[in-house]
Amino acid sequence: MNRIIVDYKKLNKELLLLVTERFQDGFDNEPKILFTNRNNEIIEAIEIKMGDTIYLVKLGVRLKNQTAELKNRIEDDLNNDYLEDLDDS
Repeated sequence: MNRIIVDYKKLNKELLLLVTERFQDGFDNEPKILFTNRNNEIIEAIEIKMGDTIYLVKLGVRLKNQTAELKNRIEDDLNNDYLEDLDDS
């Protein structure tokens, strides 16, 4: 089995789709893998299996913030749709 470390900024469309499907609710409650890179920085990653390859997708603060922001936007849209449906009744 191959193992590849990839930054979220460099995900291809197929991997990005897998990440968004698997982590619809964000990364906060998901198990993460921690490792130290060559600059002695602690890196946080999630694991995605695709075919015979395991991808360690490096997470960054920006990605976590974007995920939280996206989740909030979706919740706002759902709430607005619900309120509009109540107004139409």
